[in-house]
Amino acid sequence: MNIDLTEARAARKAAQNQAQGTVDLAKIFYPTGDFQLLRQQVFNVLAEREHKMAEGLTEHQTGVALIAAPGSGKSRMMSQILQEHHAISETLNDCQFGYRILNVLVPGNATVKETCEEILCALNYPNERVRDEAYLVRRVRNLLAKERIAGLWLDEVQDVGRHATPKAILAFTKRFRNLMQDSQWPVCLFLSATPEAREIFKMDKTLSRRLAPLEIEPMTVQNDAAQIRSTAADLLSNAKIGEPGFFAEDEFVELLIKAADGRFGIFLKFTVDAITRAKNQGRSEIDLDDYAHAFFKHTNNQDELNPFISPHWQSIDTATILDRVAEETKQDRRRDASKRKKKSS
Repeated sequence: MNIDLTEARAARKAAQNQAQGTVDLAKIFYPTGDFQLLRQQVFNVLAEREHKMAEGLTEHQTGVALIAAPGSGKSRMMSQILQEHHAISETLNDCQFGYRILNVLVPGNATVKETCEEILCALNYPNERVRDEAYLVRRVRNLLAKERIAGLWLDEVQDVGRHATPKAILAFTKRFRNLMQDSQWPVCLFLSATPEAREIFKMDKTLSRRLAPLEIEPMTVQNDAAQIRSTAADLLSNAKIGEPGFFAEDEFVELLIKAADGRFGIFLKFTVDAITRAKNQGRSEIDLDDYAHAFFKHTNNQDELNPFISPHWQSIDTATILDRVAEETKQDRRRDASKRKKKSS
């Protein structure tokens, strides 16, 4: 029996185009003031390392500590900086002492040994035998030099302090702090973490002195309304869809900031999801219900805890809700990384 698939093909093509449109929106990077400051700090310490090593001064390199709530966009910002730095360095070929920055997600156990194993995997030299901590640290040092790595970015550093004694925390920070003062091949250290990591930095005064700190503050209507409006306008323009004018209202911007708990990355996610829902339903404008659905999709919360639905939205503890989601997402990332690790071994 012959089946006419003309309409089905058209529907499938439309779905594929819409899905690609959503991916394209999510890939757009919006540089905030915090991003520009972070980028300058990262470039500064890398340039300082290059010039110091040219003069034979290999000890006491520096780094950057980035602290922000989950969903603020810290990982996205660091990834963008790495892409820009690598692209510029490859184009100009002006880094005599290496330029690559290695990105490693601190494992859930957050021990020195486990973290070294993750670094070795990122270097494509996975550890295949049972080794002690001292061996793994030496192996990491040697391979950082062999691969001419200029910087090491450790993400989710706050997990070092979970379920660990102050002595264990200091042992961890000292091991990786010492990478900045290796006599043969020092690297710059970049640490990104949630606010819990403040206590870790307080414990290790030497580490704190060598890291330029940057803490991303939550968005406010007073400071960030213009950025929110311009970003939303650009996303809507790229998606070729409108909005009924609620971005012009300060109260809606305040509601949006409350729903995202002042986190720029969460605001972006909600807006992209809202646009996607409206486009999928064939509408020419997004509405408040699209944002309510985006919040539900992200948090799986009931209506009374959805700021876009509840009349008591100002009293909803969105910080706790979003932190729970972030923790679940992080565990998923670690499981995926563990699976990749097992496949490579």
